Amino acid sequence: MRGIRCLVAVVVLFLGRDVLGVSEESRLITDLLQNYVPKARPVLESETAVTVAIDLSLAQINRVDAKNQQIVTNLWMRLYWKDEYLKWNESAYHDATTIRIPSSDIWTPDIVLYNRIEGDESSDIPNTNAIITSSGDVTWLYPITMLSSCKMNVYTFPYDEQECVLQFGSWTYDGFKVNVTNRNAKGDTGNFILNEQWDLVDIVARRNELVYACCPEPYPDVSFYISMRRKSLYYLFYVIGPCAMMTVMGLLVFLMPSDCGEKLSVGITMLLSLVVFAQFIAESLPATSRYIPLIGQFFGISVFIVAISSAITVLVLNIHFRGPKPTPVPKWLRTFIQKVRFVFRQNIRVQALQADKQQNNLSDKSSSVITDRPKTSYGFVEVNLDRQDDNRSSDLSRTYTMMQRKLDEQSVMLKRLVDKVLEKQREELVRDEWQNTAVVIDKLLLGVFLLVLILGSVIIYG
Repeated sequence: MRGIRCLVAVVVLFLGRDVLGVSEESRLITDLLQNYVPKARPVLESETAVTVAIDLSLAQINRVDAKNQQIVTNLWMRLYWKDEYLKWNESAYHDATTIRIPSSDIWTPDIVLYNRIEGDESSDIPNTNAIITSSGDVTWLYPITMLSSCKMNVYTFPYDEQECVLQFGSWTYDGFKVNVTNRNAKGDTGNFILNEQWDLVDIVARRNELVYACCPEPYPDVSFYISMRRKSLYYLFYVIGPCAMMTVMGLLVFLMPSDCGEKLSVGITMLLSLVVFAQFIAESLPATSRYIPLIGQFFGISVFIVAISSAITVLVLNIHFRGPKPTPVPKWLRTFIQKVRFVFRQNIRVQALQADKQQNNLSDKSSSVITDRPKTSYGFVEVNLDRQDDNRSSDLSRTYTMMQRKLDEQSVMLKRLVDKVLEKQREELVRDEWQNTAVVIDKLLLGVFLLVLILGSVIIYG
């Protein structure tokens, strides 16, 4: 029996301590909040300012909207201040050092984000518990998702670095009532969740104090500068790389033979593809007229080069196909092409000389066929009819007259045939010379446009 009584006494003793502990905490909270006014600043003297220290832990960058100049962040807010009405003697309450009271039951500073934007992605401040020590120090921790404005400069997109500012301060109290300050020089990034598009560089906290013209009181605030760098691999692989390849492919039309019917259509297809890519990039950039982003300049140069190359392709095709009766290559164009490169100069010069030589030989042969025979009044051999008899002379005269007429007709037909052959050969030679000129112009323009593309890319991204 004595053992059972001892066991019951021990159990009652331990249970009594637990009940005593709970009752002491409830009694402490009741005593602290008995005459507490949560709407009044927790100071004994009204001239005393409440110093509120702000600290921030960046948990995640949810979204960065460069087009609308907005950023969505998940923050863990940490506010620290001293409440002179929430103090107690630890020994009077079973050595209780800290208690937790809902933030709605005590005074809390009206700290807001000045550049906050109301939206579906923003959340309200939750009613979390505040941690209070026996000396009156209050710590209020709560998570919140913020949609805020962020002025961005996308001139170097997609290799840009952005700095977004989160400006916190009291909405109604001036610096003489609530003194807002930063607890640390930098924000906390220990719990940051990595973002797939942005690398977090740093978070710097700075205290600012403004005095407006309307009011002599200062209005302090704490600004957190979030520096982040865009990850460019996605845009390099899916945008810039294909754009550069399409631009080069658009220039390779100069290597396609002019006889190919797809020469012009390839250039136009590449041009349309570049325009589609440019529209894709334009949708993700802000509509600004202050500057043109580097990637916009790159796309502009690419579209311009491919468009000009397509237009010049029409000119080259016109040079290659000169119609049924082409005119000879002008001397100035032949001289220019001859000076482009030594190889081209030799080929065109030899071909031009051969064309002129063949044309002169054919002309000489044509004239020799027609002119190498004795002349008569009809252009044929004269026959002395005085030695013949009178009867035979009349028959022979009629016969020779008929023969002379037939020979004249055949001579005219032969001359026409020779002229047609000469004209056809001349046209073929002239057409060949135009085609070779078009080939040289194609290669020349390919080199020029490639040089312009390389220099433009180096200047833009250099």
